[in-house]
Amino acid sequence: MVETLIQRSSLQAEVANRLRNEIVEGHWRPGTRLQERLLCERYGISRSPLREAYQALIAEGLIEASPNRGAVVTVPTPSTILQNFELLRALELLAVRLACRCASDGDLQRVVALEERMSNAAAAEQLHDFHRLNNEVHRLIVLVSGNAPHHDRSSASRTSTGQWNTWPASVYISMMTSSEHLSCATRS
Repeated sequence: MVETLIQRSSLQAEVANRLRNEIVEGHWRPGTRLQERLLCERYGISRSPLREAYQALIAEGLIEASPNRGAVVTVPTPSTILQNFELLRALELLAVRLACRCASDGDLQRVVALEERMSNAAAAEQLHDFHRLNNEVHRLIVLVSGNAPHHDRSSASRTSTGQWNTWPASVYISMMTSSEHLSCATRS
């Protein structure tokens, strides 16, 4: 039998990861009230680990605690989105530079192949696939950069901008062109 139960030692972290992913993927829209009873039933957990997960997501800026409404998915302002994008862009450009220096040719080929799939999804207006692949491209670039602390910081910044999933793919493409993803893939 496949093990699907969450280990108790990592319950709070697993709940935070699942809820974070659901927020970033657009399952819980900005401004949505997160009902404890519903989430506890959904995840098969008690309130304590959910409340601990809420604290982690509040610290990340993905949710807010409201005295009268409980936990609510943060509604990012255009200014906050742009500030997070500037930070994320700087971190990811650093990752590209590090990947150019540290990644193997095979690693770079994986980035190129994934970026091509992302571009194809954008061209076909497959928004969900585009966003998923865009995140995978950036995670892979950071991973092949060989810098673990950078990976942690970049992941946190990417999470805080995850609510961009409501933006059209053309906005992403205009902000981060394929040439930026692939800037070192053609190194000699």
